[in-house]
Amino acid sequence: MDQVVNLDWEVDREGLLDECTSNFDDTLEQQVYSHYGKDTYRVITPFGKRGVYTILDQHAEKLEELLGVRVGHSYVVQEPNCYYMHHCDPIATAFFQHSTHDKFKLSEFLTADNRKLEQAELLCLFRELCSHIYDSAEDRSDVFIGIRSRIEEIKQKYNIVNDKVLSDEDIAYWRTISPRCSINVHLQEEYSPVNYIVDGIETDYNYNIGLLNVDALHGVYNGDTRRLIARFVVYDKTFTEVRKILSDHKNTID
Repeated sequence: MDQVVNLDWEVDREGLLDECTSNFDDTLEQQVYSHYGKDTYRVITPFGKRGVYTILDQHAEKLEELLGVRVGHSYVVQEPNCYYMHHCDPIATAFFQHSTHDKFKLSEFLTADNRKLEQAELLCLFRELCSHIYDSAEDRSDVFIGIRSRIEEIKQKYNIVNDKVLSDEDIAYWRTISPRCSINVHLQEEYSPVNYIVDGIETDYNYNIGLLNVDALHGVYNGDTRRLIARFVVYDKTFTEVRKILSDHKNTID
């Protein structure tokens, strides 16, 4: 299955680009997700916050009308010649301490009582967990089905012993805060592909405007040009569900 679907959408690319860059120095100082590295990758509008960028708002509202669910949105900046770490969004959202999601931190369930994991081992654990929850999913159209057992499998592999158990309430809340897919709009003419690793096989996807499956392991090795994206994330429908809606509209947003 392709992890990226190319879309036709008559976006106001010039307006989006101008809105993103008109106050560039100021926007780069806004709230970021620090685990991506402030000097390399920045999310410069917190998802769901309206009234900051009107053109971005208008595009998000268009998608909400089409999809019938809430759409988070942001401008994304990735600096030249840097690596946007491979990850999957459900794990990244819950693993790292995002200021808006303090109620649930997956890292607490992966903290060992019997030993201390070194930084390098934590990074390996994170990468493998991101891969495992998709590659070994009971149903890849929804990685949250049976997700508790896959986390326990990783805990056993890394000899993580603790008495913490993910409750049904934890998983239900985790599902509500996790992006399930995104629609990305490149704002520059030159851009790097997104790299997916599924079942150990790497695939590069080039897109101008695309629907991305963020449940699967993906990352970006950026080239010589700053990467600017208008990003719209969907929380309440999976990649498969949104792909079906867009397919019914011939992959066109109008």
